[in-house]
Formats: sequence, C-alpha cells, structure tokens
Amino acid sequence: MWRVKFYISAQSAIHRHPKLHRWIRKSSLFRTLVPVVFNLDRSFSDRQYMTQHILPALASQKVPRVLFVGCKAYTARYGKRLIRAGVDYWTTDINPAAAIWGEKDHHIISDIAKIDDVCPAESFDAVLLNGVIGDGVDDESEMNRAVTAIARILRPSGMLLIGWDALKKHPDPIGIEAVTTYFRHESVLSLPVRKIFVDTDKVYDWLIKTQSPPAGRNVRRCWYANSGC
Repeated sequence: MWRVKFYISAQSAIHRHPKLHRWIRKSSLFRTLVPVVFNLDRSFSDRQYMTQHILPALASQKVPRVLFVGCKAYTARYGKRLIRAGVDYWTTDINPAAAIWGEKDHHIISDIAKIDDVCPAESFDAVLLNGVIGDGVDDESEMNRAVTAIARILRPSGMLLIGWDALKKHPDPIGIEAVTTYFRHESVLSLPVRKIFVDTDKVYDWLIKTQSPPAGRNVRRCWYANSGC
C-alpha cells in the first residue's frame, strides 16, 4: 500500500501550493507520468479485475464503440489496450478538470444523466459506469435518470457495466426502475453477471439493453467532429 500513501502525501503537498499545482497540471508530462508513478491498480482487487479481465474481454471481442464514465489518474491508461484492438474508445466526466485523464480528442464533458443531450441515440455498444453511483449520482431518482440516459445512447443489446460501492447508502442499482425496465441482468463476454470482491466493497454488475426509452431531449451539439453526427 506504499503507492497509496505516497499518492495521498504527494496530493496533499501539491494542493498546499496552488501555483505549483496549476503549473504541474498544465505540464505535458503530468498526464503521462502520474498514471505510471502512482499506478494503484495492484493495490485494489477491483481495479485489477478491470484491467486484467474486463478491458481485455472488450478488446478480444472488438466491441466497436465503448464509453467509460468517470475519469481519474488511474483510468488514464484504460483505453490503450482497447484502441490497439480497434475499439473506438471514449471517456466522459462532469468535471472539466478531469478531462486531463480522459481520452484525447475522444472525451465528453457532461453530466451522465444528460449524456443523451450530447451523444446520438444508439451510438455506443458498451458503457462502463464505474464508481459514479454513490459518488455523484447518489439517490434513486438520479440513478434512474442516469441509467435512462445511458439506455438511450446504447445500441440494441448494448452492454452496461455498473461498478458500485455496496457500503454506500443507496439502493442496489439492479433493483431500480430504469434498470428493470430497459435492461436484463446477464453475463456478457464470458464474465460473471455479478462480481463481488472479498477485500473491497466494490460490486460489478453486467446488464444487457432490452428496450429503448422514449425519445429524450434533442442532441444539442455534435459530440465530436468525426463521429458522423
């Protein structure tokens, strides 16, 4: 766990010096070095599972277009393997500052509950919603709005992964109305339908889209110049 302690100490020290913090974040090396130096994947079994099982499964099946929701330093390298396999990999986060950890030229700044304002209907084959429920999308109404918006941008039989914290005070996502209405809880890519970890409270659930929600708001802007919209 030395990497975790080192990361926390470094972050605390940098934040005490705002000018240094701003300069470091603007550095071209920042995005490259931080995910390597502070790679915490080996410290958490759920992150190991993401990098050793989920991402490789998506790559091996060459899932055409994937959206990863929620960007942190440790997610910055997630797209490499998928892109090498020919996957059109995108990221999104509501926080503009998180764009530095998103995929270059394939990042969308958006509230996930309004992602259907930005992305055309049925434009993704898989969405990975990991660590957002319980950390920004907190109550059942917000969860329903987010899942409904995701259902609109997923293609028929599209895949949704919900990674959530079992100890947070929110409902089990699998039981909420939007999930039971638009999705089926089912194993995909030869992965278990629900993955529980003995050393962390993270849970991964796979869902398959079974029907589309009613048409939502009109997409207000093209999400990317080369996306074909």
